[in-house]
Amino acid sequence: MSRSRALIGGAGTGLAAAWWLHHASHDASTASSPHRERWRRWLPLPGLSWASAQAQSLNRRLGGDKTVLSVNEWTTWKLVQTSMESTTARRFLFEPVQDAAEGITVATSTPVEVPPISCVMLRARVDEASDEVAVRPYNPITPRFSDGSLAFVIREYAGGKLSPRLHELRPGDIVEMKGPFEQYRMTAGEHAGRDVVLIAGGTGVTPCYQLIQDLVRRRREGDERRLPARLLLVFANNSELEILMRQDIEALAESSDGYLQIQYVVKEAPLVPAPNITHGLVTREYLQRVLPPPERDPFVLVCGPPGMMEAVSGPKTKDRKQGELSGALKALGYREAHVWKL
Repeated sequence: MSRSRALIGGAGTGLAAAWWLHHASHDASTASSPHRERWRRWLPLPGLSWASAQAQSLNRRLGGDKTVLSVNEWTTWKLVQTSMESTTARRFLFEPVQDAAEGITVATSTPVEVPPISCVMLRARVDEASDEVAVRPYNPITPRFSDGSLAFVIREYAGGKLSPRLHELRPGDIVEMKGPFEQYRMTAGEHAGRDVVLIAGGTGVTPCYQLIQDLVRRRREGDERRLPARLLLVFANNSELEILMRQDIEALAESSDGYLQIQYVVKEAPLVPAPNITHGLVTREYLQRVLPPPERDPFVLVCGPPGMMEAVSGPKTKDRKQGELSGALKALGYREAHVWKL
C-alpha cells in the first residue's frame, strides 16, 4: 500500500470524517454546477474580487508556507471519502496535501475559506497515456470556513471530459485545485430587510446552497439587522428522488426558525404529496403563486440549466454578462434590478 493511501485512516481525517458521516448517510441526489462541463464560461475576469482576495490571503496564512488554496497556483488535494448521491452523482470529500510526492496531509483543523457564491477549479489527469488533463469549476458545499476539507457533489455527464474521471476516483487519489473564484458577492447589508429568492434547477443548487448556508449561520450569530428578511428556495428537479442535497437543505431550514422556506418543483409526480412539493414545471403561474410580488422589492437569484434559465429569466449573454431580463419574471413585472443570473 502506498504511503498516501495508508494515511487515509489516520488521525488527520477525524474532523473531516465526522462531517462526512453526518452529511453522507443518505442517498439523495447531486449538485455541482449547471455548466454541463462548459467550464470556460465560468473563467474569472482579470483581477480578483475583494472577497476572493481576502479568502486567498486567509488561506495562505492558514496554510503557513504552503498555500492551502490559491487563485494563482494549483494546490494538491487528496480524496478522503466518496459515496453515491444518486444514480448519476457522487459526493466527494478532499483534504489538502502538503507534499504530493509523499502524500502527507495537512491537519484538518486548518480552516479553508470559500466565500459564497464561489467556485473552485478542479484539475485531474484524464488520460494516463498522454498525460492529458481537464479542468472544470465546481461549487464546494462545505461551510464558508471549513475544517480544512472541501466537499463537492458532482454529477457525471455522458461525454463529459472530467466528471467521468472524477467518478472513478478512490480514496487516496489526487486532484489539483485553484480558487476560490467569486461568481457573485452579496455585500453586508446590501439586501437588509428584503426577501431573497433563489430559483435553482438541478445542479444549480450548489451556489445557492453556499449563500443560504452562510446567511443562516450569520443570522444564528446575531447579525439579523444586516441580513435579508427571509429566504425562499424554489428548487426544481426531474423527480422527488433527484431532489439534490435534500437532507442538507432541510436541516438548514429546520435550524433557521422559519427564516428559510423551501418549495420543490418536480416533473414526475411526487412519491408522497406534500404542501411544498409541486408536480410540474417552474412556470409563470407557479412563480406568481409562490414568489413575493415585485411591489415588495424582492431580490431573485436564478441558477439552472439552459432551458430553465430561458423560461424563468432569460439566458446570460455569450460573454457571461447578465443580458436582458425576459421569461416569466419579466412577464410578472420584475425588473432587472430585482434579478441576478448566476
